[in-house]
Amino acid sequence: MTAGESGEEESGVRGEDEEPGGSRAEEKRASVEARRPEAILKYEDMAAKHRSKGTTPATKFLGCF
Repeated sequence: MTAGESGEEESGVRGEDEEPGGSRAEEKRASVEARRPEAILKYEDMAAKHRSKGTTPATKFLGCF
C-alpha cells in the first residue's frame, strides 16, 4: 500500500505543479517553530516563580475582552 492509498500524504515534498506561494507558509512555520522553545521557557519560568511563592496566576475577569 502506498502513502496515497492509506490516506496519508508525504509531508515536506512539494510537486512541480504546486504554486511557489508555499514558501511563505514554510517561512511562517519555521518562525513559529523557532519561537516555540522561547515561549516554553517563559512559561516554565513563570510557573517556577508561582510555585516558589505558593500562589496561583491571576485570572483575568472576562478574558475574552
